[in-house]
Amino acid sequence: MHRTYAHLDATREPVCAGCGAGHVALSHSHLLSQGQRPDLAAAEGNIVLHCFGRRDACHETWERAVPAELVRMRDHRANLAHVVAHDPRRGAWLRAKFEAAGVPWPLEDRGKIASFVSREAEVPDIVGRGVRPEDGEARAAGDGDPGPAEQGGARRHADRQR
Repeated sequence: MHRTYAHLDATREPVCAGCGAGHVALSHSHLLSQGQRPDLAAAEGNIVLHCFGRRDACHETWERAVPAELVRMRDHRANLAHVVAHDPRRGAWLRAKFEAAGVPWPLEDRGKIASFVSREAEVPDIVGRGVRPEDGEARAAGDGDPGPAEQGGARRHADRQR
């Protein structure tokens, strides 16, 4: 993991991918948490640099997953595309949150979408699969979140100051 972080630090510009802020505290932010997808914990494509340490910081915004806040992030489409491509259950949960909040879903429903690592990923049609409307409403309200807290995973981040 530390080798991945060191490589990211050496190859990515030290700015927040969510808001473009530089000269701020940055976090190695996992799009799919280490608890949700341990197999992607050290995958460079699953890690973006987000500012952190404040309630309105991009790292915290991504973790809260409030649709009206997420769409203000520069990288929200790429981040959502990554989630849908690598964890359809989490993608369906996020889509249900968007629908419940009345915020338009920013991705196409099916077909190829560009991921943030600039490669095309075949994205499964997640509409109607795995989430019944009543489940979507409950999950959108915060119940049934397939996130790390439900899995009992400790919140771990390799944060750094720039």
